[in-house]
Amino acid sequence: MSGAFLYRFILASIFSGFFNLVILGSCLTQAQDFAVYTPLEKAGFAFYRLANFPPDFKTWIIHSPRYQTASPLERVEMIRHDVYRLRNGYSLFRTDVDLIPLSIPARINTPANQAATLQNDQPVLLTLSMDKNFENYIPLKVGEVWIALVIKGHDKITHLKVTPREYRRMRAQGALENDIEIKLQLRAVSVDTTRPLILNGTEMWLMFVEVAGMNLSRLVSGETETLWTLQIP
Repeated sequence: MSGAFLYRFILASIFSGFFNLVILGSCLTQAQDFAVYTPLEKAGFAFYRLANFPPDFKTWIIHSPRYQTASPLERVEMIRHDVYRLRNGYSLFRTDVDLIPLSIPARINTPANQAATLQNDQPVLLTLSMDKNFENYIPLKVGEVWIALVIKGHDKITHLKVTPREYRRMRAQGALENDIEIKLQLRAVSVDTTRPLILNGTEMWLMFVEVAGMNLSRLVSGETETLWTLQIP
C-alpha cells in the first residue's frame, strides 16, 4: 500500500467517522427534544398531520399559559425558539408510530357480586366512573382550535375484566371507591374536517383515536403506584 493511498484512506475514515457522529448526535438530539413535547402538542401534531394541513404554531404559543405570564422580551424569545421547536416536532411526528399520552381522573366502582365472583375464582368485571366532561370525548384546546378526541372502543377504558388476584390487590391497595388516574397511550387514526360539531356550546373538530396502552394508577404518599395494566395484543 503506497503512502499516498494510505493517507487518503485515513482521511476518508476520519471524515466518515465524523459524519456518522454528526448524524448520531442529530438523531439523539431530536429524540431528546421530542420526548419533552407536551401531550397537548402531540395531539395537535397528530390532528394536523391527519388533516394534511400545516398548523399556525404562533397561535399555539401565544395562547399558552406560559406566554400569558411572560415579559415582553421573554415573549419575543419564546416565539423565536418555540416556533422552530414545534416545526421540528411536527416534521418528526408519525401518526402510525407516535402516541398521545393522556391522564384522566376516575374511580373504580365496587362490583355488586364481588363475593360470589371471587368465591368461584371468576374474572371480575369492573366499571370506572369518569368526570362527565370525559364520558364521550376528551376536549383539548390547541392554540385557537378545540379538538374532541373520540376513543374507538370506549368500553375498553370504562369496563375492565381483571383476574381475582388483580382485584384483590387493588382492594388491598385501597383503590376501590377512591380517586385514581387512567393513564392512556392513544394512537390517532382519523379526523373529520368536513365541519366542526357544537359540543357543550363549543365548536370542536373530531379526531378518532384508539387505545394503544393503558394503566390505572394512584398517588400514595406522593408516589405513583400502578394498580393495573391493560395487555394489548
